[in-house]
Amino acid sequence: PAIMRVEKIGEGTKKHLPIWAVKISDNPYIDEKEPAVLFNGVHHAKELMSAEVCLYLIEYLCENYYRKREVRHWVDEAEIWIIPVLNPDGYYLVMDSKNSPKFWRKNLRDNNGNGIFEPERDGVDLNRNYDYNWGEDSDGDPRSWHYRGPYPFSERETQAMRDLTLREKFVFNLDFHSYGE
Repeated sequence: PAIMRVEKIGEGTKKHLPIWAVKISDNPYIDEKEPAVLFNGVHHAKELMSAEVCLYLIEYLCENYYRKREVRHWVDEAEIWIIPVLNPDGYYLVMDSKNSPKFWRKNLRDNNGNGIFEPERDGVDLNRNYDYNWGEDSDGDPRSWHYRGPYPFSERETQAMRDLTLREKFVFNLDFHSYGE
């Protein structure tokens, strides 16, 4: 607790599950104007290991702060932010039951507004919902795995990332991705 705090930075688009960010710093409740870095996982719901990598990073930094000089240096000289699961609704869908679509990629946006989750029609690929190069390497068809959404930052998840980034002014971001079972 001396070097870490947890902050709810937003929520999922459909189920409104919280998006948690962890700040690790020698003074986690103070903005020290140190360089801020960000690590995040689970833009894509099926990329479960990316959350595990983020959780391991949290554990490693906290457990080794008093043991390893280089870890103490990192924590003392930077503000380290970690978002293990940016897509909590999609992550929940993949993890929830035997009948869920295990290779679900997107969030749970109800694209046609009918109130029913339809995997063949719903969801936005959060990784393609940012404003930088919006429309490139993506698809405007909601049925596509690469559907970018109706407009940049249309999703609560990417809005949470945008707002945290604007507030903290990260100098570095590592976005973990994984693939497979």
